[in-house]
Amino acid sequence: MESKKCTKCGKGKPTTNFYKNPKTKDRLSSWCKSCVLQSTKKWKKNYPEKHKQSSDNWKENNPEKNKQSFKKWSNRLGAGVYALYSKGECLYVGESKQIAFRLWSHFAHIKNPKTLQGNNPKLYNNFRQHDYIYAGVIENCDNHKKREQYWINKLKPAYNG
Repeated sequence: MESKKCTKCGKGKPTTNFYKNPKTKDRLSSWCKSCVLQSTKKWKKNYPEKHKQSSDNWKENNPEKNKQSFKKWSNRLGAGVYALYSKGECLYVGESKQIAFRLWSHFAHIKNPKTLQGNNPKLYNNFRQHDYIYAGVIENCDNHKKREQYWINKLKPAYNG
């Protein structure tokens, strides 16, 4: 297996740990994926306005790619049953054909009440009482509506019902 040295961290890594870059001689980025992701995360945190503007510009200039990217992202966890937890306590059990999208919408509603648009405000007010909420996929399945009730009965979440 071929390897390459990252110019950021100085570590030698397999070439699969580098993004492709057609502008370089070896057609690979000079920084490893870990360093690129770390740098990107830091930049997003330090420049949130620029990040939002850059993201909005890309979406506007690449509507078809954006649509495909969102579709791929929203389907990545598949269909099934999921749960929201805080400090080991099951708060809520839900089901969806697109778990990733559904979890994203839950966290958007928790973070910003203005996004609710008729959704259950009491549920999200309850969620906001917790310092930290995390999610987990309980089961991937096609009969997620039936399985949701099974998991509600088993886990007895605080906010279902």
